[in-house]
Amino acid sequence: MAKYITAHPFAHNIKGLDKIYDKISFVSTQNYADGYLKLMREFKRFTLRSLKEDIDEIIQKQSRENAYNPAETSTITLIGALQRKLFVAGAPLSVNFGRVAFLAGQESIQGFEDGRISAFDYKGEQINWWHKNLHFIYENGTPQCFDDYNSSIIDVRIEKKKWTHHAYK
Repeated sequence: MAKYITAHPFAHNIKGLDKIYDKISFVSTQNYADGYLKLMREFKRFTLRSLKEDIDEIIQKQSRENAYNPAETSTITLIGALQRKLFVAGAPLSVNFGRVAFLAGQESIQGFEDGRISAFDYKGEQINWWHKNLHFIYENGTPQCFDDYNSSIIDVRIEKKKWTHHAYK
């Protein structure tokens, strides 16, 4: 599971990640208000634990992801994860967390698209660490790749292609 989801810096290894999910697994899929309160308790515990850690250690762990995200600017958005398409009441937790992981990955990609992530190095200094040609390749190659892939998908219900170049521009 650790290979496929974005983990917070306090999950140092797979056992740590499993420990985090064990605490969250008691959240009810039927009672959203109760689930929100339980998650807020866990968030408060996480915040207090992160105060004990050395800030240099946290930033060093984040640098492996090639994105600057210091602990003091980290946010957890609980409401967005409970939207109907991301969270289905009664679905297995693995399905719901998989959808949230997809959302985290998608947001990370969008950070690269608008240049915010590539504009900072791992120390938080505003230095574009991408090679000069890499930004050009990313900007010109990625949209075409998305267009080629998405335009090949055929919706079996209407027997037509669902996506066009204009769907995501």
